[in-house]
Amino acid sequence: MKGLLLKDFYLVRAALVLILVTYAVIGVGMSIVVDPWIMVIIGAVMFGIMSASTITMDKSYGWRKLAATLPVSKETTVDSKYLLYLLFSVLGFVVGVAISLIICAVKPDLMPANDMIRIYLSSAAAMALFSGGVQIPGNFLLSDEKAMITLIVAYPLFTGIFVAVARLTEDTILTCNIVLALAVVVFAVSWIVSRKIIAARDIQ
Repeated sequence: MKGLLLKDFYLVRAALVLILVTYAVIGVGMSIVVDPWIMVIIGAVMFGIMSASTITMDKSYGWRKLAATLPVSKETTVDSKYLLYLLFSVLGFVVGVAISLIICAVKPDLMPANDMIRIYLSSAAAMALFSGGVQIPGNFLLSDEKAMITLIVAYPLFTGIFVAVARLTEDTILTCNIVLALAVVVFAVSWIVSRKIIAARDIQ
């Protein structure tokens, strides 16, 4: 598992540094026109997408043929992708929080109410988990072109679910909690099903 995670990290290492710098610059610029805490959502989603892209890279670099010669189970390969997604999403989440706090420290008037911060944090976690639960199996099973569709569809679908729950509850905090719980379930079910179905289809 550790070897697979390191392999994927080396694949995106150069891009990771560039994204971190770009993300920080964009965060400072966006703070002028929008709430800086939106960067938490952007960070969690953006870093998660980057980790999911390693599946496409594996296809391009012929990882399947190499992996067939290694003592690594298909289930472990699938597990490594989900774990990497979680790690990168958490990294984006933490970096987003750090940037938001720095901006608000420089400009205290930009600090939103505690309830709004909770909404941003909850939404960031929910969006990252939900999209990951959709993207990862899509990247494994579909061609690169079709896999891109899962990326495009995941966010409007998440938004639609959020709006539907919001209309039912008419309570923003409760809506965020329900959607977050749903996102956790989607990600967990996606992981479990992927271990059984994707691994069985010789994704390596």
